[in-house]
Amino acid sequence: MRGQNSAYSSARPSPAIGSGPDSAHYPSQAQGFVGNMRPFSYLVKCVKEGSVTAQTELRIVIEYCNSEHYSRRHDIARYQHIFERVLTALRDNLRGRYFTISSNKESGNRNALDVEPRAGAFEIYVEWSDAKAGNVNAVVLFSKLETLRYPNPANVAARLRAVLNGGEDHSDVALGESDA
Repeated sequence: MRGQNSAYSSARPSPAIGSGPDSAHYPSQAQGFVGNMRPFSYLVKCVKEGSVTAQTELRIVIEYCNSEHYSRRHDIARYQHIFERVLTALRDNLRGRYFTISSNKESGNRNALDVEPRAGAFEIYVEWSDAKAGNVNAVVLFSKLETLRYPNPANVAARLRAVLNGGEDHSDVALGESDA
């Protein structure tokens, strides 16, 4: 289901890339590339240099905790609700761009890979293939593990849209909601 504004499910970047439904589009060296994760500023640089354009196909990977085994007060319904809000915000903000959205197996999509998300995680990554260099680039758009907050879907999606449209990265905008 690749194409403009399509969505399917796979997993977080680590072992999933190179083994999922889009494996033919990502070089084999990308498997297990968590060590190659770059800061968001790298995407800003690539857009400004012209190596990421409106025609560049993006893969947005959302890793979110969906297991009740972590604690009694853990609310998986909240994670699922925020995941759905993030999906909607990304689809609305990235109209006209080529992208796919991947997530956890337990998100209900039959194409997902069976990769266990980390406890308390709500991580959003942006990946794209660099045909000239023959590798996959990945940046962290949002990390609940780092900020200890849930993402603010509208602000996260607007940040990505602004950068992809050649604007500045306003990382001072609140990307997280007020309570974790």
